[in-house]
Amino acid sequence: TLFPYTTLFRSLLRRLFNYARRTWNWVSLADNPALELTMPTVDNGRTRVLSEPEQVRLDEAIEECRNARVGPGWTLLRETAMRASEPVDEARWCDVDWVEKVIRLPDSKNSRRDVPLSPAALRALEELQALGPYEPTDRVLDISYEALRAAFRRACERAGVDGLRLQDRKSVV
Repeated sequence: TLFPYTTLFRSLLRRLFNYARRTWNWVSLADNPALELTMPTVDNGRTRVLSEPEQVRLDEAIEECRNARVGPGWTLLRETAMRASEPVDEARWCDVDWVEKVIRLPDSKNSRRDVPLSPAALRALEELQALGPYEPTDRVLDISYEALRAAFRRACERAGVDGLRLQDRKSVV
């Protein structure tokens, strides 16, 4: 069908007109004519969750990773439902409240929020901390997002887990 190409074409037109107006100062483009185009609604929601057998296989494959931060990093993401960028870019060791068992994210996507820590998430943080020493302002997960995602993808391949992304969660038992 032409539907995906039509949507892409409409998006490109909008961007082109906006770019020409802002960058090249085309005064004849005071209004973007492509803004009036109707864009179809796209349903891109995901419902992929990790099953228990997949979790066992994936955990075993992650143990084989050369970077010792990948295993506890994945556990932290899986147990807390944090966005992958939050422990990598935003969360610092000074944000971890060991007594209240939360990570206080100062600058999350919508606003400041507290992320509850399960016993498994606390163990993952302890494993990460043991890889230190760290300063209070250091990142909780000292690995780039790209390196974490690549290691996770390779672990999924070794475990035979298809269609899972870092931000997908474990199943509710």
